[in-house]
Amino acid sequence: MTKLTIYHIPVCPFCQRLEILLSLKGRQNDVRFQVIDITQPRPAWLLEKTRGTTALPVLETADGHIIKESLVIMEYLEAIFPERSVAQRDPYWTPTSTQKAFV
Repeated sequence: MTKLTIYHIPVCPFCQRLEILLSLKGRQNDVRFQVIDITQPRPAWLLEKTRGTTALPVLETADGHIIKESLVIMEYLEAIFPERSVAQRDPYWTPTSTQKAFV
């Protein structure tokens, strides 16, 4: 399996949460992190992959699919690396459920 790639900015807290999750799961070596220089405009190749979105982090799957938003990426990583679960398994406590519960 080709490694997943996360395009990120190392000082961004939304990007750091992915690094923390992968570290807690012992899977940091299963994902390739590619640093994007925030002092430069986003590269054309990245804008093409993200359909013009400039927000990071972005995950590219082994088959080329793009996943945006750090919480969505975290859910995806939990799903594909289920061992050493970090996320709540009780749906009441997941972010989506708690947001619905208090609306």
